[in-house]
Amino acid sequence: MKTTQLFLIGCIFTLAACAQNFPTPPEPPATPNSSVRIKTSSSEGSATSISNTNNIYKFKSRFEFSKRRGIEDILRDELDDIKSSKEDGQTTWMLGKNGRKTFECVLTERKLRIYLNKDAFTYKFNKKIKYLGDELRTYISGNKREHRRTKNKSYSVALAQTRVEKAKEELREAIEELKKAKRASGN
Repeated sequence: MKTTQLFLIGCIFTLAACAQNFPTPPEPPATPNSSVRIKTSSSEGSATSISNTNNIYKFKSRFEFSKRRGIEDILRDELDDIKSSKEDGQTTWMLGKNGRKTFECVLTERKLRIYLNKDAFTYKFNKKIKYLGDELRTYISGNKREHRRTKNKSYSVALAQTRVEKAKEELREAIEELKKAKRASGN
């Protein structure tokens, strides 16, 4: 009798344990939408705002009229593979996919606006536009003398030097990250 009772109690506990619902593990959180905002202004009356998220890049700037030609030259050099149009003193570079505007760059007498839907383009193109924005911000703010244009050739050299410096900086950062990873793994 005692064995039967123990057997029945064991069966009840076994059934109770099997019938218990185990919680499902929570889903990992989605990658947060990182956002970088940069605002600069100068005593000359120029101001630049850059918003860079995972999906969208926006550049807005107001500048002195004297910088317009230099800005237009930079844009023509960098966006030479994109058709531009001029209307009422406004120059526009635009790309679209599936009937939607995915890239637009609008230059007026004293303002510049760039919009990029990153999801519609390659990493290489997105990086090109980001670097373009960085160069425009530097040129507009007038922080670096080598960005002031005197001739197209001298600007091209300065532009190439800036790109080389950025590449060197990225390489140094990558080497540091590699060293940290090796130290962490014990190699």
